[in-house]
Amino acid sequence: MSASLIMAICFASVTLYVSFYYLISYFRIHNRRQDLAFSLMCFSIVLYDLFSAALYGAGSASRGAEWQKWQAVALSVMGIFFLWFISSFVGRKSRVCDHVFSVYWLIQIIVLLTDKHGLTWSDVPAVKHVSLFNKMNITYYEVEPGILMKMLSLSAVLAMLYAIISLIGFYKRENRRITVPILIGVICLTGGMFNDIAISTGIYKSIYLLEFSYMCLVVCMAYALTEDQISAQKALRQSNEKFFNLLDSANDAIFIADAETGIVLDANRKAEDLTGLRKGEITGRQYVDLHPVEDRDRYEKLFKEQITMHGGCIVDDVYAQHRDGRKIPVEISTNVMQMGDRAVVQGIFRDISRRKGVESELMRLAAAVNAAEESIIVTDLDGIIQYVNPCFEKMTGYRRDEVIGKNPRLFKSDKHDKDFYDKMWATISGGKTWRGHFVNKKKDGKLFEEDAVVSPVCAPDGKIVNYVAVKRDVTKQIALEQQLRQSQKMEALGRFAGKIAHDFTNMLVIMFGHSQVLKDKFPEMSDAHENLDEIIAAASRASKLTSELLAFSHDHEVVLRNVDLNKAVIGVEEILRRTVGSGMVVKMHLPEEPLMVKADIAQIEQVIIHLVSNACEAMSAGGQLTIAGSCVRLSKDEVIQLSRGDDDVADGEFAVLSVSDNGTGMTDEVKARIFEPFFTTKKEKKSTGLGLSTVYGIVRQHGGCMTVYSRPGNGTTFEVYLPLRNDAVVQSNGQTESACGDETVLFVAEDSIMKMVGGKILRELGYSVLEATSGKQAINVCQTHEHPIHFMITDLFMSDMAGKDLAGVIRGKKPEMRVLFTSGYPKVHLVERAVVTMEDAVICRPFSKSTLASAIRNVLEA
Repeated sequence: MSASLIMAICFASVTLYVSFYYLISYFRIHNRRQDLAFSLMCFSIVLYDLFSAALYGAGSASRGAEWQKWQAVALSVMGIFFLWFISSFVGRKSRVCDHVFSVYWLIQIIVLLTDKHGLTWSDVPAVKHVSLFNKMNITYYEVEPGILMKMLSLSAVLAMLYAIISLIGFYKRENRRITVPILIGVICLTGGMFNDIAISTGIYKSIYLLEFSYMCLVVCMAYALTEDQISAQKALRQSNEKFFNLLDSANDAIFIADAETGIVLDANRKAEDLTGLRKGEITGRQYVDLHPVEDRDRYEKLFKEQITMHGGCIVDDVYAQHRDGRKIPVEISTNVMQMGDRAVVQGIFRDISRRKGVESELMRLAAAVNAAEESIIVTDLDGIIQYVNPCFEKMTGYRRDEVIGKNPRLFKSDKHDKDFYDKMWATISGGKTWRGHFVNKKKDGKLFEEDAVVSPVCAPDGKIVNYVAVKRDVTKQIALEQQLRQSQKMEALGRFAGKIAHDFTNMLVIMFGHSQVLKDKFPEMSDAHENLDEIIAAASRASKLTSELLAFSHDHEVVLRNVDLNKAVIGVEEILRRTVGSGMVVKMHLPEEPLMVKADIAQIEQVIIHLVSNACEAMSAGGQLTIAGSCVRLSKDEVIQLSRGDDDVADGEFAVLSVSDNGTGMTDEVKARIFEPFFTTKKEKKSTGLGLSTVYGIVRQHGGCMTVYSRPGNGTTFEVYLPLRNDAVVQSNGQTESACGDETVLFVAEDSIMKMVGGKILRELGYSVLEATSGKQAINVCQTHEHPIHFMITDLFMSDMAGKDLAGVIRGKKPEMRVLFTSGYPKVHLVERAVVTMEDAVICRPFSKSTLASAIRNVLEA
């Protein structure tokens, strides 16, 4: 056996070992594809070495040619796996060149195996005599290569140059040291190929290196891959150390459990703190044993659900069981991953006891803020609104999404100057709390008043981060305070008027008595007698004024007895008809049932006469006077409509006496002062200004109240409410509290108290209520509300639109909608003034709950 044959077999044996080693390595670590490519490349080299050994043992050119063919096949296969290894090693994304070379070599293999025309090998025999550095002589037999074999040699050289360029670029880009051995091996193989070409063409015979070049390539590549594996193992050990260090230094408890059995495989130090168990006591337990006993069935189901969610999940409604029996609320983040050949579940348990406490506190705070009866606004440093509570929405009419991101100047009423706001901003930006009073504007344009406290909110470092304003709507409170001041003024005036009246009465007695005495001493036709008659007449008029002052001051002796208001009106009817004159028409609408009250008949008659007289003066050109009576039962809320907040007017049953005229009417400014003593709009000396104030004093003295409804050009209606006797029966005409419904009603009322009380009554009756404070707003509500609106209740007289006009607009859009009008005037008065027709549904204010319920049902069921 020749030395060259033994050398080739030895190289094949070593290379075969390397091939199997890296093949096994690939099957152990699947992500190292370069190990598989290297193993297959080595196996191809093994085949080449064995074919070379057979070539060296061939005794003839024909036998040598056969092994030459198989050498070329092995080299083509080796080239394919060689480029695969290089591309995998450098991480080449585009492998177009690899595919070109591989396709070419596959074609060459097919041609080599099927060629019969001398394209690969010629028929010219050749005996090769070479030596290894002139020490070992090698003689073998082969044939001269054909054109395709020469092209195969050229493609192999080009492939080597392509690999060298790729490795140099990878080394520059990644700077990996293990690239150098591979580059050396490839350069050696390239040199060996040039050497083989030189020998094949007969350039020289002294050196033969191809098998040595393949061996050098295998050794260099094996060295590089071994270094890479050693580095990877070292990095893995370091990674494991970091992993376990991180695991034990984590602030959360971490458990790793087998996904199939649920047995805990590992846990960190924080897990020991959470459970009160040592690590050895935790591992080997079932995963669900970490939770309270009573919840384990639920947690076992949850564990199985987590396994199916391979992407992981977060659960916070979970408790961990401590060794001492405590149940600790935790948030669990789970993730299913692969560790070796088994699937495991990693559970991260975060103790959220403190967070739960903070959340509970925040929920209580949020509930308190949402339930607060004060408007709360939070802004940033530029005053941009970031949060408002529900009371703000109720108070201003703006929805939250309409104001978030806006500036509070949206609510400015122009009642405050720039200096007012500058002082406020200077205070709060300086870190101090500002307290003051705003007059602001609602969404519907109405003004309202509010007391406000604006405070800066500071971060732990003392820097201002927000401003918070807490506001209380004091519009009604201020109105009540004004009424209280008016009431106190009236009371003071009453006491003053009573004192004057007593002193004045004493003086009038002297004047009247002495005048009578003097009169008898002068002849009847004398000038003195006539002068004394004038004095006595003046004293008589002054006595009447004194009587009015005493009635206003409640200082007049009152004799209470059962009085039927119907009879009181009828008793003064003759006087009334004389009072009104021939140019006026008096109509009376009195109920058949008696209206029994406890009253002083003389004072009640005085009330009637004063009201009729006042109405006649408002109809100087003639007109119609309507006197009507009725009885109602009113709750405390309904009494608010009448008394405007007077606490001493009790709820219950009332007799109602109304006096209406179709005269000039009054403006709001006049109407606000008509009950003030000595206030009058009549010409000088035509009125003392005590008529209506006297009527008011009498009614209040009898425990009742008064209302007045008037608009310029629409006449005036005064209504007197006096408590009925306890044993008097209120005739409700079949109206019952049970006449409720579930329809949707649009309630239009300009008056804030009317809106509040009326809306409350409607909701108590079961209706869904939409509210508007003007005709335009009511039209907007109808256009934007998505669901049906079954009927509308609207005031007949509003500042922007008459109720009849509003009804016409609404019916044009929603012809099916029913309408109920409200007014302070009696319906008969409105019909006579042609404001409404008899077919229109009208309810007079104030209305009781039962009256409103019945009126609504009558409208809906008509």
